[in-house]
Amino acid sequence: MTDESNCPKNLTEKFSQAQRFTINEKLSIEVSIEEIASAIGAPEEVEMVFKLMEHASANVDHPVKKIPADPPFRSRYQYGQ
Repeated sequence: MTDESNCPKNLTEKFSQAQRFTINEKLSIEVSIEEIASAIGAPEEVEMVFKLMEHASANVDHPVKKIPADPPFRSRYQYGQ
């Protein structure tokens, strides 16, 4: 059983903000997780934003394209179609 007090209270909102950032900006440039986290006002939530962007880029319903890197945490993201 997980302790919900350790879960981010605004996970859904941060996901929406990160997705809106990539879509609204129609990013033709590749951006890092740190840049996305900073742009949505969550610079301390880099790991959470990474997990959200990994999910979004793996899901064909989201217009987020991943540009893989090694290590994966250094991957970059952009608006895709």
